[in-house]
Amino acid sequence: MAVKKHNVAMQLQVVVLWLVGVALFSVMASSAPAAVAAAPPPAECPSKCGDVDIPFPFGVGDDCAWPGPDDFNVTCNHSFTPPRPYYSNMEMKDISLPKGEMRVYTSVLQNCFDLSNTSSSSESDVGSPWLDLAGTPFLVSPERNEFTATGCDTLGMMYGREDGSYLTGCVTTCASLDAAANDGDHCAGLGCCQIQSIPTNLTLLRIVLSANITDRKIAAWNPCRYAFITDRDGQFRYNFSRKDLGRSGNKIFANRDGEMVVPTELDWAIRGTNRSCSVCVSDQSDCANATNGDGYLCKCSEGYDGNPYLKGNGGCTDIDECKEPDRCSTGSRCHNTEGYYYCKCRFPRRGDGKVNGKGCHLPKYIVPTLATVCSVISLTVLVCLYKRRKRRMFANNNGGRLLKDMNIVLITEKDLNKMTKNRSTKILGEGSFGKVYMETHKNQPVAVKYSKGKRKLAQTTHGKDIKCMNKNMFQNAFCWSKVPSSPEEDSSSRVSGPELVDELRRLDIAIGSAKALSYMHSSSLMHGDVKPANILLDDNLNPKVSDFGSSELILKFKHVCVDKNYVDPVCILTNKYTMESDVYSYGVVLLELITRKRAKYDDERSIRVEFVNQYKDNNERRKMYDQDMLSSTDSLYPYCMECLDRMAAVAVRCLKNKVDKRPTMAEVVEELKQLREQISTRMS
Repeated sequence: MAVKKHNVAMQLQVVVLWLVGVALFSVMASSAPAAVAAAPPPAECPSKCGDVDIPFPFGVGDDCAWPGPDDFNVTCNHSFTPPRPYYSNMEMKDISLPKGEMRVYTSVLQNCFDLSNTSSSSESDVGSPWLDLAGTPFLVSPERNEFTATGCDTLGMMYGREDGSYLTGCVTTCASLDAAANDGDHCAGLGCCQIQSIPTNLTLLRIVLSANITDRKIAAWNPCRYAFITDRDGQFRYNFSRKDLGRSGNKIFANRDGEMVVPTELDWAIRGTNRSCSVCVSDQSDCANATNGDGYLCKCSEGYDGNPYLKGNGGCTDIDECKEPDRCSTGSRCHNTEGYYYCKCRFPRRGDGKVNGKGCHLPKYIVPTLATVCSVISLTVLVCLYKRRKRRMFANNNGGRLLKDMNIVLITEKDLNKMTKNRSTKILGEGSFGKVYMETHKNQPVAVKYSKGKRKLAQTTHGKDIKCMNKNMFQNAFCWSKVPSSPEEDSSSRVSGPELVDELRRLDIAIGSAKALSYMHSSSLMHGDVKPANILLDDNLNPKVSDFGSSELILKFKHVCVDKNYVDPVCILTNKYTMESDVYSYGVVLLELITRKRAKYDDERSIRVEFVNQYKDNNERRKMYDQDMLSSTDSLYPYCMECLDRMAAVAVRCLKNKVDKRPTMAEVVEELKQLREQISTRMS
C-alpha cells in the first residue's frame, strides 16, 4: 500500500498552536534560603513504605523529612496492599542516595482511532501536562530516559521549560504491517521512533501525540498510538515488537489502578540552600556538585558506605573490602583498614598484591638464591637423617613416639646394662613383655624393664622414691614402705605393719591413676594393659601409670598380650581394643582398691563377678569392702562407708557390658575428685 502524505498545512497549524500555548508559561524566581543542617529523623519515623525504602533526607511526614527548604516529604498511601509511597501525585518506585535518583511511575499518552466514525479518515491530537517539577528538588533525568512514540503515521512531540524554549519530536510511518520494523529493531521511524536527547535542568514537560489516518484498513491492524518517556536502562527499556501495533499493544505497559504507566527516572539534589554542604553531616562524607541543574549531593567518602545525611552508625561506615571477591591477587592476603585496604604478598613474593594493580611476583634474584639455599639445607638434612635413621627407626618400632611428654626417660642399652650390672640386680617382677629390675639412676630409685625378644627398647620410670611394681602393689599401698622381696610373698604379710592406708589415700591413688589414663585418652592413645602391676607408687603413695608396651594409636589396632584377669570381655569378642577397654580394666583395679582382694582370689574366684552380683545388696556388698580399714577408722566409719560406696558405684559403671554405658576416664576423674572434696569437707 502506498504511503499516504500528511496534510502539511494541518500539521503546521497544530505546531503553531502548541507554541502559542507554550509561550504562556511564566518563570518565577526565588531567592536562596539560608542553609539548614540535617537533623536526624526521630526514632519512630518509618524507614519504608510498603516495599520501598525511604532513606533520609526523605521521610514519611513533615517531622521525618529534612526540614530544609527543599521538599522531601513522602506520603505513604495505606489504602493499597502493600502501601505505596507518593511524592505529590507521583507514585514512587525506588530512591537511590548515592546516585541522587528517584524512579516514579508516569502516564502513557494514548491516541486510538474511533472505528465507529463513518468518515474515511481520522485526524486527532492528544496532549498531557505530564510533569510539573517546578519548586521541587527534582529534574527530569537526561541520561537515563528516552522518549518513544509507537504506531503508523504518528507524530510524537515533547516541549517544556517555563519559557517554552524546548521543543522536539519524531515521526513514524508504515503503509502496512510488513513495512514496519522487525521485532527488536531500533525505533528509527518504521512503526516507532525514539528521542534519547533530553536537555538538562528540565522541570516542566508536556508530550503530544498526533495521528492522521486516512485509511480505515490501517486502523484495523493499528488502532492505537502511544507516547511515553521511560527509563532506558535494563528491564524497563522499550523494545519494539509488531504485536505492539495491534489491539493488545497496551499490555506492554504497567497497569496501576487502571492507568497505563511506565517507570521514569528523575534526578534530585539539595537545591534550595547555599553551597555550604551543611546537609552532609556524616564524618566520612563529601559534597559533590549535582550533574543535573544547581545544587549538590552528599556522598560517602571512598572506602565508606551508608547514609551521608546522618551521623553515627546510621551514617557512612567503613567498607570491609576484604569480604568482596577479586580484591587481592593469588599469593597475597587482604587486610582491611579504616576506609581502605591493602594486599600483602606472601614471602618471598613482592608487589602491591592487588588484582587491578601489580599483583605479586617473585624477585628476579630469588630463584637462584632459593635454589642454592635449598640445596645446602637438603644436603645437611640428608646427612643428619642418615645418622639418626637407625635410632629413629629403633625408637618408633618400640613405641618411642608414644612416650613423648609422658615423663618417660629413654636411655641407651649400654647405660642400662651398666646400671643393672648386666641384669644382675634385684628383680621386681616379670611380665609378658619382659623382666623388671630395681636400680638407682642419678640418686633416684627407678624401675627398669627389659623387653623380650626383638623389642630391645628398655623403659625406665623416674620417681622421687619409687618402690614397687608387680602384683604386690597393694602390699606397699596397704601396709608399709618396704618393697616385698618377691612377687610370691605371702598375702598375709600385707596386713601387718605399723599403719594402714585409709580410704582417702586409696581415693587419691584411684584419682591419680585415672588422671594418667585420661591424659593418654585425650591424646588419642590407649594403655592396653591397665592393672596394679603397671601402677608405681612412691614413698608418698603418689601413683605413676607405667608400661605402655601394649598402647597404640586408636586407629592402629594391634593384638596385645595382657593379663586376662583385667581384659574387657567385649575386647575378646570383637578382637578390638578401645578406650572403653581401658575403662573396664580400671574398674577392676578400683575394685581391688576398695576390697583389698586381687582380680582372682582364692584360686578361682573373680572379684569382678562376685562384687557385681552382690552390688545391689547393701549388706553383702559392704561385707566385701576391706574390713581391716573400716575397723581401724571407727570414728570415721560413716564417711569411710560413703566413700567406699561411691567408689564402688564408679567401679560398677566402668564394668558395664555395654561399652556405651561406661563413663570416660575424664568423667571418672571429675566424679572421684568431687567425692574427695566432699568427704574431706565432712571429715574436717
